[in-house]
Amino acid sequence: MKTAISATECNFDAVVDSHFARCSCYVIHDCETGAIEFLPNPFNNSQDDVGKKVTDLLHGKGVTRIISQDFGIKVKSLLDSLKIQMVIVQDETMTVKKIIELLTLKSNVMPKMDGKGPDGKGPATGRGLGKCKGASTGEEKSKKLGEGMAQKRQAGGGKGKGKRLQSGPK
Repeated sequence: MKTAISATECNFDAVVDSHFARCSCYVIHDCETGAIEFLPNPFNNSQDDVGKKVTDLLHGKGVTRIISQDFGIKVKSLLDSLKIQMVIVQDETMTVKKIIELLTLKSNVMPKMDGKGPDGKGPATGRGLGKCKGASTGEEKSKKLGEGMAQKRQAGGGKGKGKRLQSGPK
């Protein structure tokens, strides 16, 4: 997933710009590879259809999420039609560096059953949504995932009732 951040300048210490389409620079962060690209906004001084031009540019770069302080009404509908997520930042002092740190942290939240927990603080330090310890190989992980929490309560074992597979009249 690629995220574009509207910034006042093309550096990590820049704050998030209050204008999406007329910002000075876009910082594009690839959450999968960690790559970062600083893209000066070529349309910030244009007169017509700035929002559409910028949206087309970022969509062409593969951006699926945009972070800014504000979005115009026309741009909101355009981004919705392209299935690009809009994230509004309330804090006017939020820097690009801090947002990238938060994005990196969020992409590492899911435990990998390696005994480290979602924040690397050890097992049983998460939100209690699953097991973090005990599995070491991929085959063992797949056996542990999806067992269902109801199995201990004898409520069907979390396997479902198979109603989705049934079709036609009964």
